[in-house]
Amino acid sequence: MRDPKSIYFQTLIACVHYRSEMSKKKTDWVKLFGKLSQCTEVYEELETSCDDDEIAEIEDTLGRTLPESVAAILRISDGARLHLSHQIIHLASRTQLAAWHKEGAIEDLGVFPFAHDGDQHLLVLDTDGDWGGAAGTVYRLQLSLRPLLGSSLHGAVRLSGSMRGLINNLMKGRDLW
Repeated sequence: MRDPKSIYFQTLIACVHYRSEMSKKKTDWVKLFGKLSQCTEVYEELETSCDDDEIAEIEDTLGRTLPESVAAILRISDGARLHLSHQIIHLASRTQLAAWHKEGAIEDLGVFPFAHDGDQHLLVLDTDGDWGGAAGTVYRLQLSLRPLLGSSLHGAVRLSGSMRGLINNLMKGRDLW
């Protein structure tokens, strides 16, 4: 008969190893956003998808490589709307990304904006973990107090530990607020 503590620790080690391996697994962004785009009750395409030349063009404009997940969004649709139960989220188009860059938002925030609600909030991707969460954490920023971009910025709220988690929550019908 095996010692229950030994079984417990072996199981715990196996679970930690499994989670570690899963976190290393590369996300197939085009497949994930493709699934989201099939959720017609949530997803509304605005423009046709971007090709590699158009992705390279916006990266040249921004002076940086797009995060993989943002490039994948553009490969599905150059801008889209997500119809959620309490709000509409606008996924940024190349034009919107260029405008945010011109206004200095990407550099000033230190994170990558990829969506907005058309009113008082930006959704941003912390690509480097500079805001205290892990690299890839998604936040919602409320515009109201600190001057930035002709508006003011207030209150970063963590929405998900990753873009993959955020998209999975959206496909399950979970609200962002």
